[in-house]
Amino acid sequence: MTSWKRNLFATWFTQIFTITGFSISMPFLPFYIRTLGVTDANAIKFWVGVATAALSIAAAITAPVWGVLSDRHGRKVMLLRATLAGAIVSFCMGFAPNVQAFTVLRFVQGLFTGSIAAAAVLVSASTPKERLSYALGVL
Repeated sequence: MTSWKRNLFATWFTQIFTITGFSISMPFLPFYIRTLGVTDANAIKFWVGVATAALSIAAAITAPVWGVLSDRHGRKVMLLRATLAGAIVSFCMGFAPNVQAFTVLRFVQGLFTGSIAAAAVLVSASTPKERLSYALGVL
């Protein structure tokens, strides 16, 4: 197997577990917020929305920074950073004492993750041009 294919399938395998790990808790988010002391149904909906938006907003803010650092320090390092940071922050979210701390941790997760973009850049940098559509489609 050629190196670009090994890289593609290793990255694909990693991303399956990363994306699953980061998103598997989403259906349970309203129940978790309830355990953090929010009992009103409308307040639960509000905090689910804020916590979900916090991650996306933070990721949008820092994406260009991670792109520049990826060019300077390497794509693989950035993918490892994003995956490890996401795992650490996800672990910490399990110990959030209240919904505000949980939301801040979601924002922090957005600041330091971005594994999907990092994986796409890593794969596209190592794939021959004529196979790039295939590789990104697989990813």
